[in-house]
Amino acid sequence: MRTAPACDSTVPLDAPVETLVVALVALALGPVVYVLCRPIRWAFTALDGFVLTAVGALVLLHVLPSALATGGLGAVLFLLLGLALPLILHRLERINGRSQVWVIAIGLTGLAAHSAADGAGLVAAEAALSWAIVLHRIPAGLFVWWLVRPAFGVRAAAAVLIGIAAATISGFALAASLDFEAGAGLAMFEAFIGGALLHVLAAHHPELHGDAEHAHSHLAELGGAILGVVIVLLLPEAPDHHAHGLEHFGERFLAIALNVAPWAVAGYLLAGIFVAFLPRWSIPAEGRFGAIVRGIGLGAPLSVLSCGARTQYQKMVDGGSPTFAGVAFLAAAPALGIEALLVSVPLLGPAGTLLRIGGAVFVAVVAALVVGRRTAAFTPASRTSGVPVALRFGFVEVVDHTIGWLVFGIAIAAAAEPGLLDPLLDPLPAFAGPLLFALISVPFYVCAAGATPLAAGAIVAGASFGGALAFLLAGAITNLTTLRKLTTLHGRGTALRFGAVAVLGAAAVGWGVDLLPPPERPMTQAGPMQLGAGVFLALLLASSLVRRGLRHFLLSVLRAEHEPAPHDHHHHHHH
Repeated sequence: MRTAPACDSTVPLDAPVETLVVALVALALGPVVYVLCRPIRWAFTALDGFVLTAVGALVLLHVLPSALATGGLGAVLFLLLGLALPLILHRLERINGRSQVWVIAIGLTGLAAHSAADGAGLVAAEAALSWAIVLHRIPAGLFVWWLVRPAFGVRAAAAVLIGIAAATISGFALAASLDFEAGAGLAMFEAFIGGALLHVLAAHHPELHGDAEHAHSHLAELGGAILGVVIVLLLPEAPDHHAHGLEHFGERFLAIALNVAPWAVAGYLLAGIFVAFLPRWSIPAEGRFGAIVRGIGLGAPLSVLSCGARTQYQKMVDGGSPTFAGVAFLAAAPALGIEALLVSVPLLGPAGTLLRIGGAVFVAVVAALVVGRRTAAFTPASRTSGVPVALRFGFVEVVDHTIGWLVFGIAIAAAAEPGLLDPLLDPLPAFAGPLLFALISVPFYVCAAGATPLAAGAIVAGASFGGALAFLLAGAITNLTTLRKLTTLHGRGTALRFGAVAVLGAAAVGWGVDLLPPPERPMTQAGPMQLGAGVFLALLLASSLVRRGLRHFLLSVLRAEHEPAPHDHHHHHHH
C-alpha cells in the first residue's frame, strides 16, 4: 500500500490534482482497450495474458511484500486463507449457487481498497512514483471490465468502475488525514485480499464466463503475459520496497532452481522410463503383505498426484484387486514419485531423502493394514512400451502436471525468511510441530515434487525437519477430495480411517525423525551441468506454457483435480 504522511488538514494546496485526473482517465482506458481487442481473437487472448500477469505482478510486487513484512506470520496465514477461500466457496456453489458472486466481490473489495491507497499515494509521491501509480491504473480498469462485464453485463461493470474511481478520489481527498500504515491488522487484510485477487485472476476470465468463441491462442496469451510483466517491472518501485527482505529473492530463486534442475530433469526422464518399460507387477503377491508390497511397488516409480492415484485406485477396486494393494497404492503413489524423490536430494539431502522414502512406506503399510479389509482376485494390466512413450510421458505429461507446483514451491522457498514461523511454533511444545504441519497440509492439494522446496523453505523459516517431512507425507497422501472419493466408494468410516492414518502416521514419522540429528542439506555452486539442466528445464516450462496456456498452467496448481491418471494413457485394465 502507498503511504501518505498524516497531518491535520485534508488535501494540501499544492496537491497534484492534474495527476489524479490523468489517473482517472487511465482507469477509463481499460474498457476502451477491451472493446477494441474483443473482436480480434489473438488480440483478445493476448489481452487476457496481459491482465493476468500485470495485475498479478502488481499484487505480488506492490501489495504483498509490505503486507507480509508488517503482518508477519499472521499475514502469511491470511494470504493462504485468501487463496483457499475461493476454493471453499466454489465447493459450496452446489448448495447456494452464489460462489462466483462472492469470489468476485472479494477481489473487487481488495481492488477498491488498493485504489484508495493509490489515490492517497498521488498526494505525497515523487513524480516518478506518481506516474507509476497512473500507469498501473490501466490494467486495473482492464481487470474490472474483463472480470465483471462477461458475468454481469455492461451496466454492472460500469458501476464497479465508477466505484473504483470514487475510491481513488476518496483516498486522494483524505490522504493527509488517513494513515495507511495502521499496523498488523491492515497488513493481514491486505494479505487476505491479495491472496483472493491472485485466485480470482487465475480462475476467472472471459472464456469461463461464456465467451467461448474466443478460443485461446497460447502464444498470443504468452506474449501478452510477457508484456504485462515487463511493464510492471519497469515501473518505479515504492520507496520502501527493498526494506521488506525480498531484495535477494531473484538470486535465491535462481540458486535453488539451478540446484534442483539436474535432479528434476533426471526425474522426468526416469518417470517416463519406469512407466514405459517396467512390468506392472514385478513382485509376486502372496497374502495380505504380498498385496501391500505390490501396491507400494506399483505406486513408487510412478509420477501421479493424488487425483491420478484416486482414478487408478477406483479402477483397481472395480477390477477386483485386493483392497490392501489398492490402499497401499493410494498412499504410496503420490508420495513416492520418482521426480519428487530426486528433487529431494539437493533440497533435503541424501539422508533426508531416505527418511522421506522410509516414512512414506511406513504410512502406506499402516494405511493398508488399517483400511484394507476385503480381498479378491487380481488381474494385472498390460503395458505399452517404447522410447517415444517414455519421452512423451516423462517430458510432456509429468511436466505438465508438476512443473507449475515446482516453480511455485521454489518461489516460496526463495521467499522464506529465517524465523518467520517462530511466532507460531515457539509457544507450542516440540512434539506439536509435526502434527500441526500434517494437519495444515490436508486442506491443500499438495504435489510431492512441488511441496519439496516448500518443505525446504519451511525448515529455513524455523520448522523442524520432522515437521517439514510430516507436511510432505500427509499433504501428498491425503486431501479433502481423496477423502470424498473414499467416502463414495467405501463409506465415511473408511475415509476417516484413511485420513487419520495419513495424518497421525506422518506426524509419527516426524516425531521419530526429530529425535535424530538434522540431516545435512548442502547447496552446491552452479556449474556447467546445473546451468545446462536449468536451460533445459526452462525450455520444458516454456513448452508446457505454449501447450496448455498460462491460465491452465496456473490452474494446475490451484485446482489440480483435473489431472488424469498418467498411466491411463498407456495401459488398459482387464476387468
